[in-house]
Amino acid sequence: MTDAVEFYEPRTIADAVAILASVPDARCLAGGQTLVAGMNMGSAFRPPALVSLQGIAELAEITQRADGVIVVGAMATHEAVARSQLFRGGCEVVREAAGRIAHPAIRTRGTMGGSICHADPAADYPGDG
Repeated sequence: MTDAVEFYEPRTIADAVAILASVPDARCLAGGQTLVAGMNMGSAFRPPALVSLQGIAELAEITQRADGVIVVGAMATHEAVARSQLFRGGCEVVREAAGRIAHPAIRTRGTMGGSICHADPAADYPGDG
């Protein structure tokens, strides 16, 4: 048994989806603050492949649709969420929470998508079921 992990760096969402469909048990790598730490400690599932989302710029976007819904890409960092002026009114709590996740180094790299996917209690945003 090998500890080698294949590493992919797609540039489009379509390429990432194709890789994930073709490599069983591959995992997406966003900021890596939770996944990589868990892999290093041996407590997380060790996937056969990591699919880095770093090169897919559109996944880092935070936008607001015409109906007012705020769309946060999987690669949006905690810092980007904390700085976004789209989170106003009743959504201000999301921006405030993002600004209090862990410490500045984690907020700069860690992503909202990764925190939600891993249900990381140190960086856990509430989800809407």
